Amino acid sequence: MGSGAVDTPPADRVDLPSPGCGGTARHIARASRCGGQALVEGLVVVAAMAALFVAIPWLGRLQDLALQAAHASRYAAFSLARDPDLRPAESIRRHYFFGSSHQWRSLAGQRLVAQDWQARLAVAPHTVPATALPGGVDSDASALRGGLALDQWGILEARVQVSFPESPAFPPSTVEAGRHFARWRYPSLSRHTAILVDAGHAASDQLAQQRVAESGPGWGNAAAVSYSLGRRISNAVAPSDRGWGRDAPTFDWLAPWAGWLPSHHLAAWEENP
Repeated sequence: MGSGAVDTPPADRVDLPSPGCGGTARHIARASRCGGQALVEGLVVVAAMAALFVAIPWLGRLQDLALQAAHASRYAAFSLARDPDLRPAESIRRHYFFGSSHQWRSLAGQRLVAQDWQARLAVAPHTVPATALPGGVDSDASALRGGLALDQWGILEARVQVSFPESPAFPPSTVEAGRHFARWRYPSLSRHTAILVDAGHAASDQLAQQRVAESGPGWGNAAAVSYSLGRRISNAVAPSDRGWGRDAPTFDWLAPWAGWLPSHHLAAWEENP
């Protein structure tokens, strides 16, 4: 074909519109109907980003408060397990919810936890049935548990509840939600920790040995027989032992071991400079 020739489309060729809005000139009418679609899409994206901008800090504060409530319940449970007469509510408020390190604020800038009634502690003791104790309901096992003071097992539950001032709940419509977003109400939080108590734990070596010594089936009955035989033998051989300068036997077989640890359980330790 020469340089001056003009290509002409076949008679059966049909120009198709491009995908989406727009297309060839003959489809200008369809393009006009799609005008403003990008603007609408942009508004939707901006609205979604604005919702995330508001919701992420709101949810972050809620999760942080829930974590502090969980820590507070653990502190209360372990403290009360060691000292049932302790009243740790005020200490919990001061260390876990009040103070300069806990400055949670709502979207409107108000303190979320500012009064004592907003952080409350509830303690509930629960008994453990005999079937759940070591040895179950067997009479010998029951006597052994009683001698070692292991028959008073219980479960101590410490529950920390965090409440917030009354405010409008989530509005029913999107428009109302946007209008009142700064007053969204935080739901009440409740975290609890349960710990086994009165299960034979001792606070020191001396108390552990005292508990063993006071147990008839576990120690006292057998030890009394051994002590009696030992004293009889000691009285019989004492004159001979004096000649060798031997010390008299000791019939306290628990107290001298207080705080002692076998050497194979010890290891040298040096502090890093």
